[in-house]
Amino acid sequence: GRSRAVMSRRLRKSNRRVRAAGADLTAAAASADGLHRLRLAVKRLRCELEFVAPIQASAARQTRRLTRLQDLLGAHHDAQVGVATLAALAADPGLGLDGRAGFALGILAERARSAAAQAVRANLARRYRRVRRGWRDVAGDLGHR
Repeated sequence: GRSRAVMSRRLRKSNRRVRAAGADLTAAAASADGLHRLRLAVKRLRCELEFVAPIQASAARQTRRLTRLQDLLGAHHDAQVGVATLAALAADPGLGLDGRAGFALGILAERARSAAAQAVRANLARRYRRVRRGWRDVAGDLGHR
């Protein structure tokens, strides 16, 4: 009925947002802002699909794929925020940090940035491909491709 048509349109629109945000992503060239936009688009689609998941197996499977992609992107975003926080701490003259403390903060920041970048390089393309392929099943079950 009408509610199915409305939900179908919303899901298609949210899926288009995921595709647009992920259109030019490569693990090596993805910017932090681009990954964040993709994370937000993935989160929106996942939340919308959760309403359909109890009655549609393909939506439940897609929700799990989206969750794995969102978790990867969320960990990357958290690392970026952590790096910015460490940089702000190191630059705060009111803290009275000596050179060794600033150096240690720099090492921590680089480790966080490097680990997040490595995780994205190792997993982004595969997880994004799985989400893209999984949409075909959802679209078929919703009656559109």
